[in-house]
Amino acid sequence: MFGKPHWFKRRRFGWGLTPVSWQGWIYVLMWILLLLAPYLWVLFTAGLWPATALEFVLIALLVVDTWQILRAMKPDD
Repeated sequence: MFGKPHWFKRRRFGWGLTPVSWQGWIYVLMWILLLLAPYLWVLFTAGLWPATALEFVLIALLVVDTWQILRAMKPDD
């Protein structure tokens, strides 16, 4: 979706990815900003429930993107 498999390596323990390039770190930083900034803006303008719904959708997109990156990686990565 957005991230590239060569920007990351598999985590040794647990599920997920670890950045290994500057692009991977920018990807992580952008997701942090994408999760935090709109949530706070919607929270203070529309309230808790719309902000929670937005956060749920963004986290679902992050999980799908992470899953697609993991699926595109070679088994030995």
